[in-house]
Amino acid sequence: MEKDKIYRQIDVFDKKTERLIKEIELDSFDLELIKSRFDIALDDQLMYNPYEIDLSKTDLFPTVKFDFKKYDYYIACYRGLTKTEQEILMINKYCKKDNRERLISQLKSNRDKFRNSLAHFDSLDLALFDNLIKNEKEIIKQRATKLKINQVQIISESSQFDRKLMDLQKCFDSVLFSGFGNLIIFGDSKFVYFEGEGKNNRWISK
Repeated sequence: MEKDKIYRQIDVFDKKTERLIKEIELDSFDLELIKSRFDIALDDQLMYNPYEIDLSKTDLFPTVKFDFKKYDYYIACYRGLTKTEQEILMINKYCKKDNRERLISQLKSNRDKFRNSLAHFDSLDLALFDNLIKNEKEIIKQRATKLKINQVQIISESSQFDRKLMDLQKCFDSVLFSGFGNLIIFGDSKFVYFEGEGKNNRWISK
């Protein structure tokens, strides 16, 4: 994901629970056309704020199947995260709560210490993960394909891989099963894969 690039998507919320249940990425976004159909604030001409989609505007998104009885839909905008922001998001989302502050501090001020811990990394909240015993690459590929993710960011015990952005196939060919402790971040931490030393020490977030 490119730093500071603007991304557009539709956020889908359950009407009963008001929880975000789905994010629909928009591959094309005609800003001027869409602005002409929404009541845009004068100080938000780039549509950074969320705007609700109602029945009269569904024609702007012909590939989306709307169900207004169950869900509310909003146009959302976000920017690509920096590498450091990606790593912090991953820690806050997938690591044990009591360890997060220490891990973030290590990443910022003592990265080598953090990297050296990856072979026997024990700070993941494993309640959020499934243990992979076999077919690791196929399971990862299926998840990434479903989420339309083709680039990953790597935190690695190896300086050769650490902080690299790679396409998925290159990651499969060079990083996975390389013998190092690796944390691989997919998208904006949509999911994470970890592999460390020891038998069956391979995990994918749920």
